[in-house]
Amino acid sequence: INAEYMGGFCVVGKMAAHAHPFPSDDSVAKRARTEGAHEGHHFGTLAIHAGQPSDSVTGAVCVPISLASTFQQRTPGVAPFEYSRTLNPTRVAYQECVAALEGGKYGLAFASGCAATGTITNMLEAGDHIICSDDVYGGTQRYFLRVATKFGGKISMVDM
Repeated sequence: INAEYMGGFCVVGKMAAHAHPFPSDDSVAKRARTEGAHEGHHFGTLAIHAGQPSDSVTGAVCVPISLASTFQQRTPGVAPFEYSRTLNPTRVAYQECVAALEGGKYGLAFASGCAATGTITNMLEAGDHIICSDDVYGGTQRYFLRVATKFGGKISMVDM
């Protein structure tokens, strides 16, 4: 049984094991993700350098903002990046940095709180229990009570 606090709600239940969100051949993410690479660094150092390995082609020490919507693939479906909405170099750097700042192994960034809530809820199994603050965003409350309950989860809205 796991209990995890997730931005205003608590997930209680058996969480399924999930694979790392990056493909195994993702060389960009691999070179940034060395176990203990940022161990012992202070917050300021992590904020500037975590998730930002120097570019092997240009030598740039900061990851540039990637404005590309699609990326070249040697073989369809086998590339570190395919389409910007699913993954791009800028988001990889941001997620790595936030994970390091929070002391986590991985980090995920979402376009909205609703996207994060839906993703976390989709990781649950029938019978899992979500305990949520009753003064949470109305869309979150409606999602839990009208949608998530259809998948066999239990939702408790409580005064925290």
